[in-house]
Amino acid sequence: MMSKHNYRQRKHLRMKGYDYSNAGLYFITICVQKRLCLFGDVENGEMLLNDTGVMVDKWYFELQNKFPNIWCHESVVMPNHGHYPYGPTIKNTMPPSGI
Repeated sequence: MMSKHNYRQRKHLRMKGYDYSNAGLYFITICVQKRLCLFGDVENGEMLLNDTGVMVDKWYFELQNKFPNIWCHESVVMPNHGHYPYGPTIKNTMPPSGI
């Protein structure tokens, strides 16, 4: 559906009635504008990050240093998007490093 400004209407991504302030694992996908392949290439079924892709991956994990109440889980960076699961840290239940 197009608005009066010819912009697409955004879908409502939040589940009705869900309290997003609750502790839980959240999964975020971030896409590059116009889906340009800016983070690297897939060759022989393997993702090869370029310098930009390496930087994006590095700074995702830096979020847990800036916000000590979240834990950044294993991410997946693709040529034009990334998948980023994160969740709250709970004392004595933080996953060991390398997971």
